Amino acid sequence: MLNKCTFRLPRSPWLGALALIAAVASPSFSQYTFGPSMWLEPDTTCYQARPSIAIDSHGNPCVVWMTFFEGDIRFAKSTDGGDTFLPSVLVDTTNYILASPKLALDPEDNPHVTWTNLGINGQHLGIRQVRYTRSTDKGQSFLPSIYAMADTTGHHEATRKMILIR
Repeated sequence: MLNKCTFRLPRSPWLGALALIAAVASPSFSQYTFGPSMWLEPDTTCYQARPSIAIDSHGNPCVVWMTFFEGDIRFAKSTDGGDTFLPSVLVDTTNYILASPKLALDPEDNPHVTWTNLGINGQHLGIRQVRYTRSTDKGQSFLPSIYAMADTTGHHEATRKMILIR
């Protein structure tokens, strides 16, 4: 049996947390049945959006997402095919305003994350940079982030990011 997961947001985009719904495919792959909704992040006071998902070598989903008001990027993973998730981990601890994360897993199932930095110390500066970090312990913690691409002129915003691990 193949486990699949999909994300949905609550009806009000300004209230509620990112919810995960587990969908289990039948052996014929002709029909999906959905399990009960579960909150991926229990903090329901902050709008959480833009999830990026990757499946590890054991078929378990891993996900990163942004928190809209705090400007943080968080990571969570499942070890049971998506039935439950471990508590989320903060990906970057700087004072940057972070948005639109992308996730990839390397062959050892370590997460690699890129995102757009929209400003520094809570202020939008009009200059956007793409940042990168990775974990060496399968997502329990993350290394300090680095600039993957920066536009210091303000003329060409660095916002498009993609990550590919070989």
